[in-house]
Amino acid sequence: MIRLHDLDELLLQLRNESSKTYILEGVRAYKVGANRAAIISIWIAVAYDIISKIREIAEQGDSEARSEIQGFDKLRKDSKNDKSSFRKLQDFENELLSKALKDFEFINDSEFKYLERIKEDRNLSAHPAFIDSESLFNPTGELVRSHIVHSIKYLLIHKPMQGKAAFDRIMADVKRKSFPKDYESAKKYLNSKYFDRSKDVLIRNIVNGFLTGLLDGCVSRDGNELNVTNTLFVIFNEFPEIFEKQLKNKLPKLIEDIDDSSLWNLLTLISSNQTIWSFLDQASKLRIVEFLKMEATGRNELLNRFGFIKSINIEELCETIAQMGVLVSAEVEKEIIDYGNSGSYNSAFENGRDKILPLIPYFEAENVRNLITVILSNKHDQIFWAAGSEKIIEAVFDGTEEVFQKVKESWLLLSEKLTEYPDKYERLIKKIKTKAK
Repeated sequence: MIRLHDLDELLLQLRNESSKTYILEGVRAYKVGANRAAIISIWIAVAYDIISKIREIAEQGDSEARSEIQGFDKLRKDSKNDKSSFRKLQDFENELLSKALKDFEFINDSEFKYLERIKEDRNLSAHPAFIDSESLFNPTGELVRSHIVHSIKYLLIHKPMQGKAAFDRIMADVKRKSFPKDYESAKKYLNSKYFDRSKDVLIRNIVNGFLTGLLDGCVSRDGNELNVTNTLFVIFNEFPEIFEKQLKNKLPKLIEDIDDSSLWNLLTLISSNQTIWSFLDQASKLRIVEFLKMEATGRNELLNRFGFIKSINIEELCETIAQMGVLVSAEVEKEIIDYGNSGSYNSAFENGRDKILPLIPYFEAENVRNLITVILSNKHDQIFWAAGSEKIIEAVFDGTEEVFQKVKESWLLLSEKLTEYPDKYERLIKKIKTKAK
């Protein structure tokens, strides 16, 4: 049962001040037992709020809403002197819930039924309707209280979300540097700002637009790949039926239209959520398999992209990805050797910056051991003395923490040597000793 203090908490969440005024009139009438008057005020709040929402998205650029509001404003103006316009205005009010459901999707089918009951009870309360020849409609306090709660929970506290204008706002949002970078934060942000009351058409448009942008490379060029990917997978978890349907309908055609180089973008997407593979048609799967076999020998793309796809565990791709991993491992070892052969302070810094730092995501335990070995055996300790070496070696430590237990002895051996340069490596020494405890 909804208690009075629960109503007060709901009232604090109201968005529109005018809607709030009307619903508060309803609450006051309910509290003194004027139940028919309460229901009339509740319906006025519902009707006013729907019109306000349509006006709001019209101001944001929605053409359908703009046309609706222009028609409404004209009827309201003409109704002062024209009885036919007044009747049309009454028809407009009578159709508001249907518009909210079908045209603008402010509410769903279930919510429509509850709000429709408010309208029906309002008609019984406002007109001389009789249950029988002697009794007026006499709503109970419990019925009025439920109408108040339903009007607030299903309509009055929610923002309108509609069509192209909403899509454009989300697009602008994901391009901002302030857009949350981790998935959980992005999920909270998107749900609270957009997805809690979004239309299905908006979700479909986002999936279609963002998938296209990811696959054709536009998103990568803009530097928004992470934000777009997070947004897509919030939709995947919050609206799975819409997401899956759009994937089945759109992916095969999108893949058919992109060139081979853009298949890396698709593989990056698959690595984020491997269930996407199940939505590909056979032709697309065969094309990706062949593409990976071809790219497995290309050094630059291999090193740039392998970090994104190495976690893929799909039967058709596993063998090729494993072969790529062998090539990457060989490349990592080659760069480690070059780093160990650094013959000057300057070359030690440049080799660490250009050869080691970019490859940290590919380091396995054996690579860490070998790196420490070449650092310790570097001629004349050029690496230890080089500017920036403390940051480079510490970056390797931070980036390979998951294998620390396998290489703990090597790090401890290195930390003993680092004590000869306490001012330079003090922070790294402390990290190693703390981790080794």
